[in-house]
Amino acid sequence: MASDCAPWQAVGRSELGHERGKGERMIVDIGKGTIVCTVGGGGKTHLTYLLAEYAAQQGLRVVVTTTTKIQPPDRDSRLNNGRSIPAIFASSPDELLSQHTIEPGSIIVLATSYMNGGQRLVGVDPALPHALITAGIADCVMVESDGARMLPLKAFGPAEPVIAQHATDIVTVAGLDALGAEISDSTVFRPELVRAIAGGPTLSRPAFERVVRALDEEAARQVPTAKRHILLNKADLCEEPCGLVRGAWIGALRRDGLRMTRDE
Repeated sequence: MASDCAPWQAVGRSELGHERGKGERMIVDIGKGTIVCTVGGGGKTHLTYLLAEYAAQQGLRVVVTTTTKIQPPDRDSRLNNGRSIPAIFASSPDELLSQHTIEPGSIIVLATSYMNGGQRLVGVDPALPHALITAGIADCVMVESDGARMLPLKAFGPAEPVIAQHATDIVTVAGLDALGAEISDSTVFRPELVRAIAGGPTLSRPAFERVVRALDEEAARQVPTAKRHILLNKADLCEEPCGLVRGAWIGALRRDGLRMTRDE
């Protein structure tokens, strides 16, 4: 492991994203009014739900939603303090409130419909997350704002990403299993666009960084005031993850939490 990474730590669900020690930093500072949008590939759905659980453990009323499509939570997940997460179908604050009251320390998933036989939830208007907070219905909202067809890396299409209005934080996620790969339909989403950004047919270390930086910068243009974060996932599949994208979090998302460090 390269020396320019901070020490590795195992982060359990009860302390997701916590970097212990001086400063007590987290991947995202979550509190009342937080709207986190995850974009990219390589684990953003997993991260979205884990951040939601972290917020619920702080006693917040949490909504998970999407402006595109998202997988429902696993039925055997330990999210929501061991309870299943209800899926509520609504397109306005009043419609949600007529069906469900979000209790402190709990999570709901908000969508407008199912698709693919229940394998995907169809998302909401980008204005709705902020409307839920201003209406006092939710304390914070975690929004999956992009799709990648379960591939580790991508480039944005013309209408992507769909960032929620008034987002406070944008987390760009990329899978390190794409590092060194030949750019193709089986390794990235929208390979022709990835190839143009990478400047070649393979994802060398400089090319991988160019693609990740492009995702981060393009997402931020929609809400310039949002705080920007990068998470490079699947570090357990990469021999030298450090020194790749300076300032990024490097991690391995797992069912029971996150193993992570910071690329300094």
